[in-house]
Amino acid sequence: MAISGRDPKTRQRPWKKQTSALQQEKASTKVLAFFFIYNYFNVLVWLLKEKVVASNKTRKEFLPLVDVAIFFFTLPLEVKLYQVLRNVEHSTQKKAGGKIMGAIGFICPDKEVIKFENCFEHCRMSERCMSIATLKAIAQQRPNDRPPSTTELLSGTCEAFLKRTQQYYINPQDRAFALMGTIHHANLENQDLGSQHLVEEKLEGLDITGILDYYDKENEMLIDYKNTGSFKAMKVLGMTSTQVPDPTGARYKRSGKWGRAGEIKKVKQWYRDESIADFGDWLYQVNMYRYLLEQKGYRVKKMKLQMNIRDASTAMSRDRGIDRNIYFVDIPFVDDEEIVEYFTKKRDLLVSALENLRVPEMCSEAETWEGKKCESYCEVRHLCPYVADNNFLDQDVE
Repeated sequence: MAISGRDPKTRQRPWKKQTSALQQEKASTKVLAFFFIYNYFNVLVWLLKEKVVASNKTRKEFLPLVDVAIFFFTLPLEVKLYQVLRNVEHSTQKKAGGKIMGAIGFICPDKEVIKFENCFEHCRMSERCMSIATLKAIAQQRPNDRPPSTTELLSGTCEAFLKRTQQYYINPQDRAFALMGTIHHANLENQDLGSQHLVEEKLEGLDITGILDYYDKENEMLIDYKNTGSFKAMKVLGMTSTQVPDPTGARYKRSGKWGRAGEIKKVKQWYRDESIADFGDWLYQVNMYRYLLEQKGYRVKKMKLQMNIRDASTAMSRDRGIDRNIYFVDIPFVDDEEIVEYFTKKRDLLVSALENLRVPEMCSEAETWEGKKCESYCEVRHLCPYVADNNFLDQDVE
């Protein structure tokens, strides 16, 4: 099991925060090292030639043949030098001084696109779809020169790779609920809770980052906040239903597939069945936060998930057995070995893809919600080489 930044089997390099200056320094060092080897080799060849000439055993008419032999002997080395210089220039442009990668603009209501800065300066539509403050908040994104985050590694490696290496546009409407979650977190962070509480604590370990929502030192309890819909909440709670007699004693007035006339009506009764509870990737996410927090010396006895239901009080929510605005749910513990193995594997896949600028394998069925995410929800689906009718650049990113 690899718990350090380098996998002992693959020997992949760990993720490092690299600024443009650091990348250029590495590139320069690589070029200088190769030039040193190249020149050292040329000196050896020259000395060998001089020794042959000085020996007077080689006839002068054969000397041009010696030069030709030396040329073809050193040709592979010169080709390699050219490739190194080309790759360094390409890498520096892509990773250091090249184009800004990631989301660069919005998809407008009429499906046309506009860059962030142009949108903020002047709306191309007759009126704005939302306030500039909201749009600027939605446009904020983390820099690419950072270690992988816990939430990033929960998504498909191909999706994470494309978001870091390609330019794409986002629909601000699709980010609305995420913005609500951000605002909710900010309000909770501003509460004066005293020194016995950690709020929005930054975590890092295994070359992976994370942000802890809340930790109660006194009760040694970790809490993660989620803004979610009733469907996801139903799965997390393990809600299931059965048919029971109507407690009011109401009876059917006519016969049908529901029952015979005169019989007591059947109504749906919801109850929790923890054996079918499905936390999805939240289970690994919160357990990863627990692991990173414990590496800082804190003890975690209990983990809780606080779900704020976006569509609470609606008919659809009630039909799923969700009748409250907030649920406070226990999260089961997962063995550290399983958590570390999962996240270090996902980390190494992403880092390797970014270092080699090569598109990873297709995201798994679970990561794509059995294909539904590829159809409508993934923000880089139009760039993905695995989505039908996509003419992306094969497997290499140039």
